[in-house]
Amino acid sequence: MREQIPTWREERLERERRAKTVGSATGEWAYSWENTLPAKDEREQVLTALGKLDGAAFDREFLRVTVDTHERLLDRLTAAGDLAISPDLHELIEGMLPTVRRHLQAAQALRDANEKA
Repeated sequence: MREQIPTWREERLERERRAKTVGSATGEWAYSWENTLPAKDEREQVLTALGKLDGAAFDREFLRVTVDTHERLLDRLTAAGDLAISPDLHELIEGMLPTVRRHLQAAQALRDANEKA
């Protein structure tokens, strides 16, 4: 079996984990960007499933995944806006929300049109 070479994200994550454990009482790391990324296994499962489909079946599943992903992102962003975060981060999130909502609406419209076809 070939040894897997870590990706730059995995290397960055490991460096971040190690940096945040230094001086912590429990040896655990605090919240980091890794919590915002979908699980690698989940992502691979979705890509594998999509790779097995074609035509109308691919279109339906792709649009389902796209709508689901945007809904989850919108939920996370709106929940994050309720947390005690820096004003700059809050402003960034508020600025992103209209774009994410437009993308979700477009994905939903495509999904609905595809279901009618």
